[in-house]
Amino acid sequence: MENNGLISVIVPIYNAEKYLQRCVDSILTQEYQSVELILSDDGSTDRSGKMCDEYAMRYRQVKVIHDMNGGVSKARNRALDVAKGEYLVFVDADDVLANDKVFSNCMKLVMEHHPDVLFWDCDEFADGEEIPVVSEINPQNAKWVDQKEEVENYITKVALWRFLLSREVTEGKRFEEDVVLGEDTLFLTQVLLDAKNLIDTNGIGYLRRLCAESLVHSKYKPGQAEKMYELQNVLKQVLGDKKSRVHIFEALALNQYTVLIQKLRKSQDKKLIRELKKHIWQMFPCFLLNRWIHSSTKVLVVFFALTPGLYNVVYDTVHKKGV
Repeated sequence: MENNGLISVIVPIYNAEKYLQRCVDSILTQEYQSVELILSDDGSTDRSGKMCDEYAMRYRQVKVIHDMNGGVSKARNRALDVAKGEYLVFVDADDVLANDKVFSNCMKLVMEHHPDVLFWDCDEFADGEEIPVVSEINPQNAKWVDQKEEVENYITKVALWRFLLSREVTEGKRFEEDVVLGEDTLFLTQVLLDAKNLIDTNGIGYLRRLCAESLVHSKYKPGQAEKMYELQNVLKQVLGDKKSRVHIFEALALNQYTVLIQKLRKSQDKKLIRELKKHIWQMFPCFLLNRWIHSSTKVLVVFFALTPGLYNVVYDTVHKKGV
């Protein structure tokens, strides 16, 4: 397989047999064929590991790594160690690429402009629903971004799976294996701080499944709040004290708070909730004025800070309406 234009797609896997076939097939059926798929199985106890091996036997572009419960960061790092592509894409095992032309349309832009990073947006669908049909990315709608501060603003997009990353801008970077929450945010922040330019496709390239097993929707585990506050301190150090990056930290912090809020929705731990509300109120004026934070997110966080019970009502109403 030639490395010229090769995309290494990295999928960390743990007990994903229910979703894995849809995920892998969405990658292997891409019109653009210069792709290596690295399935990094983190000690799955279901059929996921066997399914990975079956794909490797059938498709020469599939590589499989088996490890024993090292965590998602280690699973990604082991894949990075063997990846040969000029470009990297990360896909979660329960998600799918939007259609079979995602890579072909994006690589037209990449081959012409050679950006450090390419960005696509995502759509979401609930577990059990049909995977939505979305329009393919149109290269003519893409935007070239080469102002450093504007490139850095894409850190607020948070999600690793919204980006195609050049090997040059990721060289030497790895996921922090001792960071158990937000490790992808930290990695992406480091990458985008080094990126000199970016292409925004202004299109959807990724479909995210909302399921109970996901990090955001799973129940709170002891120590997660403390780990999240620790991550914020690390992000502060990485971002430095440049005034142009203050709004980036605020947006990342609020995103982490919304994850924690979602986990604590049904919690009766008043101490944890009280501590979270304290953090929110301390940063509230900053959140309110930050244009990189969606207004509906601001509203939901305010309702939680006022009363978690009211938050639950508003959250359910907002999401039923698809706001």
